[in-house]
Amino acid sequence: MEGVGGRKFFAREPFAEPSRLAAGRSDFLSSRISHKMSSSAVINILKDCMIKITKLIRSFRHAFDGIFSVMLTEQNFRVMITLVILVLIVGVWLPLKFWQWTALVIASVLMLVVELINTAIEKAMDLVLPASLEEIKVIKHIMAGAALVASVGWLVVVVLIVLSIFALQ
Repeated sequence: MEGVGGRKFFAREPFAEPSRLAAGRSDFLSSRISHKMSSSAVINILKDCMIKITKLIRSFRHAFDGIFSVMLTEQNFRVMITLVILVLIVGVWLPLKFWQWTALVIASVLMLVVELINTAIEKAMDLVLPASLEEIKVIKHIMAGAALVASVGWLVVVVLIVLSIFALQ
């Protein structure tokens, strides 16, 4: 049966054999794909994947370098990391439920991320403009306030979890 422009309505398309696909014949699918790709095309795809993997590894290395840089230079971040590790160690011995672990991890990550953003903005402001400008002071104070709010929120989550454990016993 022909349609407009001479195209057949029921033409055999590359994936038009559902009975073979339903039977689990993956060789049918792979033969339809691979017959169109040369070996050089496959090699190029693999090279692209390797380049992307090396870029990914490099970006993770840069991220860890940034975290370690903040750990070396910022006392508040070191204190926060220490407290998070201590709470997680104590949490192993306490009978924490899944939702308590979830709240603890989310609050901890949020607190650490806000401190990282605070540090990044402070360092960027120090590079761009002198710290004596009133606007820069306000920006730094706002970011310090955000870090404080995140820290207090983390502390509230920890206290509520501990109280819920001991109130149930």
